[in-house]
Amino acid sequence: MTRNEELTALREAMSRVPKPGIAPEARRAAWDAAAAFLPDPPDVSFEGARLGGIEATIVRRGAHLNAGHVLYVHGGSYTAGSLATHRAFLASLAQSTGMVLLAPWYRLAPEHPFPAAVDDVLAAYRAAIDMESKNLLVVGDSAGAGLALAMLMRARDAGLPMPKALACFSPWLDLSTDRVPTAAEMERDFVLDWPALVASAQAYLAGADPRDPLASPALGDWTGLPPALIQVGGAELLLADAFAGASAASRAGVFVTLEIFPGMPHGFHLLGHALTDAARALERASQWLTAQCRTQQA
Repeated sequence: MTRNEELTALREAMSRVPKPGIAPEARRAAWDAAAAFLPDPPDVSFEGARLGGIEATIVRRGAHLNAGHVLYVHGGSYTAGSLATHRAFLASLAQSTGMVLLAPWYRLAPEHPFPAAVDDVLAAYRAAIDMESKNLLVVGDSAGAGLALAMLMRARDAGLPMPKALACFSPWLDLSTDRVPTAAEMERDFVLDWPALVASAQAYLAGADPRDPLASPALGDWTGLPPALIQVGGAELLLADAFAGASAASRAGVFVTLEIFPGMPHGFHLLGHALTDAARALERASQWLTAQCRTQQA
């Protein structure tokens, strides 16, 4: 199928699924159920673990390449996300990179508001450094990309070593939600529910200042952060966040690569079963991550 045909088929399929609304419990249940039918790539193992006291999953390809470790920070609007929602994508990333993935399941809002998730991811990062100090990379999607950046800012300020590289997929980097998207923009991004996104930001912040760089890392200082890859869909409501992140990186002298995939909605990376461009983005990201390890070893 062509890109437009794939997008049309996906849009129609999603239109038949009732929207869960803005209640976190309903969204968690709906996302877990929606992901249940996604197949795992073969020859991938999942092992429960704890990273710095945080519940986590270690994902390995059967014959992993000893190429390094990836700390993967999942998305879910700070209020959802689990092994169920990310299992298939984590398996695909482990397959394509040959690396060992470390996925911490940080505390979620509204039960645990800002900065609990940042604290948890930092604790997991400290543990990951102990496991793999040379070839450690950090990857995050959506809210997870924002958490990854906030965590690295805190790690930098604490004098911790930086990872080899950072990859951000469909990043949510500014929680101010001041700009209301147009109806046409919301129509193009048929995955992201703007009212639910705003509600999630409010639940996570719980009165904290959305301009705090640890909540909105697009507004923070990226000096000293590792080389970054930002991949985003051209139809995303959060496209501006990707541009803001790339600009912040450039201002700080951080090497950044921004890749825009035309027509793709928010979180398209997790839809590799339905979108050819999602599989292509994963392949490109895997090649970039591997190259960063090799380049910095040379």
